[in-house]
Amino acid sequence: MLRNNDPGRSTPLMVRVKDELTMDFDNTEEFAVILERVKAEGVAYGSGPTTTENKKISHRRDGRRFYFLSLDGHNYEMMTA
Repeated sequence: MLRNNDPGRSTPLMVRVKDELTMDFDNTEEFAVILERVKAEGVAYGSGPTTTENKKISHRRDGRRFYFLSLDGHNYEMMTA
């Protein structure tokens, strides 16, 4: 689910991962912070779009990335540039 529910917030995008976990994104978010939130909430993640539960991070093209599934089954990719 992608939306910003609070018009008073400057965050352009909110991703609802679980009922009690959302991730808000803007240009200042850090990859490590996002990954730690995913880990803290017990959300399965992995190194590829078909390996979303191996708890590994991909290191391709000078960046880092990981994938996870949202509650509604959408596959999300978090990556650094």
